[in-house]
Amino acid sequence: MDQYAVSIILLDETALIGLALLLVISGGIAAAFLFNVEIFFRRITYLWAIALLGLALSFSQTLWALTPAAANAGTLWLLVAGTMGAFVVFGMGVYAASAARSRHICGDTSYAALGFVPFANLWLMFKRGQGAPASPARSRVSRFLLDPALVVGAICVLAFTQVLDRALRDAPAYSMAGSAALSSLIAETHTLEESLALEAQLSGPHLPVRIDDVTLMSGIEAQGGTLTISFDVERDMSGFRSGFKETLVEMQRTPEMFGHEISRGATIEMIYRAPDDKIIESYAITEANCSS
Repeated sequence: MDQYAVSIILLDETALIGLALLLVISGGIAAAFLFNVEIFFRRITYLWAIALLGLALSFSQTLWALTPAAANAGTLWLLVAGTMGAFVVFGMGVYAASAARSRHICGDTSYAALGFVPFANLWLMFKRGQGAPASPARSRVSRFLLDPALVVGAICVLAFTQVLDRALRDAPAYSMAGSAALSSLIAETHTLEESLALEAQLSGPHLPVRIDDVTLMSGIEAQGGTLTISFDVERDMSGFRSGFKETLVEMQRTPEMFGHEISRGATIEMIYRAPDDKIIESYAITEANCSS
């Protein structure tokens, strides 16, 4: 099951967005058959419903950060099912809210589908209700104080959701660091070349990264079965201490780093450059020198 789950999380961004939209629409269609909406939503109630549904969906996507832990526990499939299933639940919620709003506007749910159409759903948001049963006259306090306060509150929720969504887009969806199980699953899903290319793709946008007081990891590039990692040393030196290569080999051969890739024939090339861009040392770590 986890092998199928990892194939989903490795989809490119466009495919993931398409899958999410399909799940939202599927949730709406399922709700249309399952729900018999009898309630009426005023405009403010509908606004709050959409705002809270969006916020709940955004929070559900923060669970992707648990991907390494779920892989280690053997429950990656459960995490993926939950996070992707949240889009189905969101679609069902949007249908229920839109149907309730449609009943307030015209007395039935005929306009519920507009909740899934960008810009057209604004009609649901602003159309004056005529289909609801007559209700007692509302006080001036409710109309001129409470309602504006509720609208401002819902707008604040929507704004916070946008900030959260932006943070989720900018942050990596998950990290393979510290999860040998996740690294293994990804390695089994891809060819060696694809695994190395994926590593470069995921790590590249976050460089440079400081390794210690004088060393920056400045570049990463995959070419065939070779992953080249570049480091900038902010100090002039002619070489490193004896045993440094052995330390690198021990570090890179672990499952948390590139142990799986090395065992499949990968070469991890590590290049250290001085401030004048001259190469201080260059190491090629392969299965041969890992087993020696």
